[in-house]
Amino acid sequence: MTPTMHAAWLVEDAVHGLPLLLHGPETLQSVRHSYLIYQEMNLLYNLTVGLLVLLTFCETPLWCLHTGTTASRPWLFLPAQVTCPAPDGGFIFLAQIPYVPVAWGCVIELLCYGVLWLWFGLGSGSGSV
Repeated sequence: MTPTMHAAWLVEDAVHGLPLLLHGPETLQSVRHSYLIYQEMNLLYNLTVGLLVLLTFCETPLWCLHTGTTASRPWLFLPAQVTCPAPDGGFIFLAQIPYVPVAWGCVIELLCYGVLWLWFGLGSGSGSV
């Protein structure tokens, strides 16, 4: 990394309000590139965390996994009363929120965890977290 690139890095960190980290001129270009990707992924990180919070309200409850049609059809979007019926056949007030099927919930969670793993991996690699 040239001295000019090093100076630009320090100025850019100051513009973003980051603490002064004395990156030596011998810092590899790949480290700088990972750091920039990490900074640009902040919006994606926030959306991912928001999606995980939203999913906690809409995913099928664990106690419903072996009742109704959840076990036999884990990919189908069905009404809450069909997805999660009461064990004794009675009525359960389920807030009328449509549940995300179990299989789709797992796929969404795995994708979100992959994004978070990438974000944290880039952050720890650049020394900024």
